[in-house]
Amino acid sequence: LSLEVFGETKPAPAVVDVHHGWCTQKEVAQIMSGIDVFAEPSDYQGFGLPLAEAMACGCAGVSTQCGGINTYATHEQDALIVPHDDLLEGVSRVIDDAELRKRLQAAGPEAIAKIAWPEIGRQWKAYLENLVRENGQELTLG
Repeated sequence: LSLEVFGETKPAPAVVDVHHGWCTQKEVAQIMSGIDVFAEPSDYQGFGLPLAEAMACGCAGVSTQCGGINTYATHEQDALIVPHDDLLEGVSRVIDDAELRKRLQAAGPEAIAKIAWPEIGRQWKAYLENLVRENGQELTLG
């Protein structure tokens, strides 16, 4: 078990095993790809990009109920979403329950694929084509 953090430049607390500091997107993906469980401890997230990145990389995600996470994650299906005071319990559960951890790890990338830019682009294209048809016009892309 190792506690790893990134994103801060000031020294990490003594409980942290590895402090990566600021990272590029590629470095974040490399770090995330080697992690089994990712904890999102925020009080508030507008969208929750850190958890989304972790899930896309196959981490079992555990998040506090902090806002935008519900846009892409479903409790017990592809992540654990717990009250803030229950974060440690949620993380411990995923560490101790190998079947749950593997299920969340497998479900995460699929959940995130539903909100990836190619999928969002496909949905917008379909929406705009339908809107144009409903108004009796033709859509020409050029």
